Amino acid sequence: MKILLFSTAYLPHIGGAELALKEITDRLADIEFDLITAKLKGGLPDFEKIGNINVYRLGAGSIFDKPLLPNLGFLKALKFHKKKKYDLIHGFMASQGSAASYLFKFFNKKIPFILTLQEGDLDRNSPFDKFWQKRIIKRADAITAISSYLADFARKFNKKAPVFVVPNGVDLNKFSIFNFQFSNKDKKEKKIITVSRLVRKNGIDILIKAFHILHSTFYIPNSKLLIIGDGPER
Repeated sequence: MKILLFSTAYLPHIGGAELALKEITDRLADIEFDLITAKLKGGLPDFEKIGNINVYRLGAGSIFDKPLLPNLGFLKALKFHKKKKYDLIHGFMASQGSAASYLFKFFNKKIPFILTLQEGDLDRNSPFDKFWQKRIIKRADAITAISSYLADFARKFNKKAPVFVVPNGVDLNKFSIFNFQFSNKDKKEKKIITVSRLVRKNGIDILIKAFHILHSTFYIPNSKLLIIGDGPER
């Protein structure tokens, strides 16, 4: 199987979507992945293989790479498809990268288009981003989202495509090394820690309400909640 991926940014630019994309493709060794993305920074190669992905960077490594990506990515995708005949296309986030997949899908309606939403608060996007995101979501044949918030947002604009909530995974091996610095010396005390941006969609207010219930019940009477992060809901 051959899959063409679209992402506005990719490694070495690091974010949740970029890391999720690498983790997923590394576990699918029997599939050939090509990725179209923006260069965004000078000095990066136009092509390199990262893990299981052939990465193709477009642009000059400047601030203009993002707004040019829908058109440049679309033209590059058409060129690649003539040679490789992709089985499906997959866009990560409803931004400039997936805008290229939207244009490609417009001219190749029989090729399935999967969209994965990994964004933060979509309601706060710029008018330019909102112009694209609604059209991208409407064009998708299937949608995955990392949260119920994003899934509900997708359903508002696409009534036909199936929408699946698939949270980001966690590599438990990275958290299994015992470190005395973080050990709980007081075994009678239970600690709950959350690390995130303090925005409405992350539901920290729900966690606080839930913790109050746990704290006052028989099950976790001696407990502390530690909230690490910053944002408008602080």
